[in-house]
This record gives sequence, C-alpha cells and structure tokens, in this order.
Amino acid sequence: MKNALKEIIKPIKIYILDICFEISVLKFVNNSISIKPSVLLRKVKGLELATEATALVSYRNRYYAGVQIRDNSSMGIFGMFSITNSIALGYGYESFLDNSLSGINVTTHEVFIRIQLATKATGDLKGESESSKQKSTSKAENN
Repeated sequence: MKNALKEIIKPIKIYILDICFEISVLKFVNNSISIKPSVLLRKVKGLELATEATALVSYRNRYYAGVQIRDNSSMGIFGMFSITNSIALGYGYESFLDNSLSGINVTTHEVFIRIQLATKATGDLKGESESSKQKSTSKAENN
C-alpha cells in the first residue's frame, strides 16, 4: 500500500523542452508592400541548436507570402490571407533538401489559422496599421 501511495504522489518535475529566440526587421517598401526577414534560433533538450531563416512579404497587411530555410536541411514556402483584422488563414509546404539518407522524399503540407490577440504592444485590438495611421495623420495636418 505504501508503494502504491508513493507512485500516486510523485514529486512534480518541471521540464524546459524548448527555448526560442527570434529577431526580425520590418521594412516598408511603399505604402502597400512590406518585407520582414527574420532569424529564429531554437534549442530543444537533447538536440542541436536549430536555425531558421524566413523572409515574409506583405501586401496591404492582408496578403502574405514567404520562404523559409531551416539548417540547410529543409526549405518551404507559405502563404496567408487575412480574413479579419485578427484572424488569418494560411497554407505552408516544406520539403527536406537531402533525402539521400532515407531514400524517402518527405514533405509536409500545413493549413493553419493565425489568431492575433493584440496587434501591437499597446494592446490595440483594432488592427490599424502604422501606414494607415500616418495617412490619416497627414490628412488631418493638411486640413
């Protein structure tokens, strides 16, 4: 009975499985198009450090397309479109670059939904873009 009780009341262990660090820059080409390159570093316990580079192009903050490469082992493309200011639907495709080890061509197809709870650090849930704010500010200054 004591052993059974010890099995039930095990000490709680906390596991840190995944640590990520990402850096990105948002560059506006014009009022409609922006480019966002980013680099992601991910460390998973028991595995080597993984690096992922991504380039995302946005048109009017509504349509998105991008490419990504991970550790020179896989690359993919993805696209996404905004349904509302806070919800977007997307598709991604990824393929391994070197399938000589397994002899199997491994690819993934992903359909995803992005739900954006806040659009900026101030917590603005309206989703008003920076460029549209600048336009409305300049119109007000001209009047």
